Amino acid sequence: METILKTYDLIHLFHPIITLNYSSIIDKGDILLEYRKKKLINSATALMVGDRDSDWAAAKKLGCKFIA
Repeated sequence: METILKTYDLIHLFHPIITLNYSSIIDKGDILLEYRKKKLINSATALMVGDRDSDWAAAKKLGCKFIA
């Protein structure tokens, strides 16, 4: 993840970088919940944009809007 973000000069937009660890963070919804826990996003104002069912499921888990 970090390499991709650095390649496209996007690393500064993601701090901290939270990824799957397959123990406490097992899906995209858990990633969003972790960002919310760190108070970096708000469920009421967040918007998940994606093209997969897992993106939609993550939005539902966080309780935010979703655009496909």
